[in-house]
Amino acid sequence: MLNDVPLQAISAMLGHSKLNTTQIYLKSLPTNVLDKYNEKLISVI
Repeated sequence: MLNDVPLQAISAMLGHSKLNTTQIYLKSLPTNVLDKYNEKLISVI
């Protein structure tokens, strides 16, 4: 999952003004979707 990416960074990337909004979005996504995003983020770095 996105454990290595700070929640603040994810929130900023999504354009959220509140971390709570980001947490709600992340909780609603299936784990496999988060894993795919994580793989994409790692491959860019």
